[in-house]
Amino acid sequence: MKKNVFISSTFEDLIPHRKAIWELLENYEVNVKGMEAFGARKESPLETCLNEVNQSDIYIGIIGYRFGSIENYSGKSFTQLEYERAVKEDKEILIYLINEKETKVEIKNVDFGEKRNKLQNFKSILKDKHTIDTFTHPENLTLKLKQRLDELLDKNKIDTSETDDYKESKRIIERFLLLPRVYSDIDVKLEIEFTGKAFPLSKDLCSSFSFSYGKTIGVPIKICNPQIDSPNLETLIIEERHIDFFFENKENEKVEIMARLLFTEKRIENLQANFFDERNKHFKLNPNYDPNRPSTPLLHENGAFISEMFAFSGNYNPKFIETTEIKKGEGRAILVLNRVINKAQHPTKL
Repeated sequence: MKKNVFISSTFEDLIPHRKAIWELLENYEVNVKGMEAFGARKESPLETCLNEVNQSDIYIGIIGYRFGSIENYSGKSFTQLEYERAVKEDKEILIYLINEKETKVEIKNVDFGEKRNKLQNFKSILKDKHTIDTFTHPENLTLKLKQRLDELLDKNKIDTSETDDYKESKRIIERFLLLPRVYSDIDVKLEIEFTGKAFPLSKDLCSSFSFSYGKTIGVPIKICNPQIDSPNLETLIIEERHIDFFFENKENEKVEIMARLLFTEKRIENLQANFFDERNKHFKLNPNYDPNRPSTPLLHENGAFISEMFAFSGNYNPKFIETTEIKKGEGRAILVLNRVINKAQHPTKL
């Protein structure tokens, strides 16, 4: 039996997003319910919306910068009343809030004053009661929604034989590496194995991605499936809530995960934290080195006094000098563990 899916949002500001969701839902054997298909009815617009929510199995709430039409008696928006009806009727609820840090919209699509305050209160309720997700643009929204619908509507999907999670993940990653601002904040399915020792994440990286400094680690990995050749994705970031996953899995043991692709425009020089003072020595050829004179050793610590004597006598001629080299980049692409799916199965060795 087909399930009914209700799309709840304000309209004018989210027309492209609603259109993208309708097109996505055409790939599933479901009945889509939304204001685009209501037609003329004797009930009031709000009564029509609430009746459609009653008849639905899945409620999809898309919240942008507008509070929308308000019902006079309660002072709540139609969208909030639709949501409350879905909660009351115990529907499957999926909530997507616009990413306010990354998304720019026209001023006409933003509410101010009392409506803005009510909208922020509504968003706070949604964040408190549900595990919400965010979106930046229509494709970003539908990519996330598709992953969730694939889980909820597995038996209702059309053409499931052609679905390949790893192939889809590779498609997303390839686009992410070319258009990181467009495809950032998307989950991908990966089979990975740890290839090195874990390290604490630097304060700079934690700050850029809102991780907790001192509670987040990085681990060198190899992506086994899909086949991806990118040095930018050779480290997996693991937050405190998933730390047991790291300690329970051994190096070179393959495991399936869902990981989130994130990007920042900020240049991050170091991934690894230095919790305590640390001196790293780097050496390069001395540009003032005279090959026609005897070379002198580059002495440190106990030999510092001897080095000073060499320098004072004019005989100081080291071939190498100590220096610190910094390679500058434009940003940092990372993988963040979202959830573990299943360890890959291997045949037992005889």
